[in-house]
Amino acid sequence: MSFGSNYNANINEMMENRKRMLEEIAENKRRSDQVQIDQLQSSKNIEKALEDIQNSMPEIISLVRENNDTSKEMFALFQEMNTIMTAQSEEEAKHILETVTEKAQNISDKGEAAKNLYGYGKFLFMCVKEDIKSRFGIDF
Repeated sequence: MSFGSNYNANINEMMENRKRMLEEIAENKRRSDQVQIDQLQSSKNIEKALEDIQNSMPEIISLVRENNDTSKEMFALFQEMNTIMTAQSEEEAKHILETVTEKAQNISDKGEAAKNLYGYGKFLFMCVKEDIKSRFGIDF
């Protein structure tokens, strides 16, 4: 029985196809393994981040409470600063401004908030100054 060269070519082609399929399967397996490794690493990173957040929660809560307390104090000072608008004289308005500014400085080292509060008070004072001048005939 004679198989000719065509038979050998077919076997060679089948072997090459099989070899390519095995290589493709191996490559897909490597990719799949790498995806699993990446997912595992990502999962570990997420777990670590969640653990860090959980460990930081007491500090975060403390900072939020401190900020809330400071915000309440600053809001109260803004309300007090608004009493400048009811001042009957320049001296009274200046006294309110100075008192509230001093309180703001004593709250804590929140310099920017105190500075903003002072700027707001100066603005109110300038607005009220003209009203006091017109209502009471006081010239500054």
